[in-house]
Amino acid sequence: MLETRHHWLPIIIAVYLPVSFIITYSIAVGNDHVEPVFPYISDTGTSSPESCVFGQLLNIGAALAGIIIYTRYRQCLYHFEGSGRRCLLCLNTIAFIIGLLKIFGVSLVGNFQETNVLTVHLIGAFLAFVVGFFYMVLQTIISYKSQSFNIAGNTLFITKFRILLCIADFILLIMLVIAAVVANSKGPGPGKAKQHWSSDEPDPPGETTRIYTNNPSYNSTGATN
Repeated sequence: MLETRHHWLPIIIAVYLPVSFIITYSIAVGNDHVEPVFPYISDTGTSSPESCVFGQLLNIGAALAGIIIYTRYRQCLYHFEGSGRRCLLCLNTIAFIIGLLKIFGVSLVGNFQETNVLTVHLIGAFLAFVVGFFYMVLQTIISYKSQSFNIAGNTLFITKFRILLCIADFILLIMLVIAAVVANSKGPGPGKAKQHWSSDEPDPPGETTRIYTNNPSYNSTGATN
């Protein structure tokens, strides 16, 4: 069965993404391109050579996520076809399209650095985080509405866990937006790049806000993926 042969894919990406961020973080800090205390994820992939590694790792991650999204789509299609549940079939198709937009956004983030093409980078971040959140919501709805189907792993516990993840990710996204707006309004100070914004700045509250911004970004990345 499809469900019993590909259960390892989400486990791989759950390990792969944190490891990839640690790799680019280590390179960026080692080259003194960012401050070691909770830099923006994007900042760790802005300068060379870590920008090359960052882009390649995110492309691989997007490809892995694409395989998972397609596998989930086919799994649901296998169970829903012929059931007469047109609503579930539509939700499954919509979720698949949104999932593809999400991984496209991840690829944009990796290949268009914020210091080079900021607009495209932000569009990618929007697709990865915000559109990715809606993918989570749709999968939760599908999980809830398909309890009567014999889908491996689709237990009531998993459905409740999906709901908790959606709530957590929504809260983290709100925190991320608010903290980012406040941090950007304070700024790192004149003549200082935000990659080197640290607690030594004349406005320590601004640095604290920046750290609060980055914590939700790391956690939201984990929840969304």
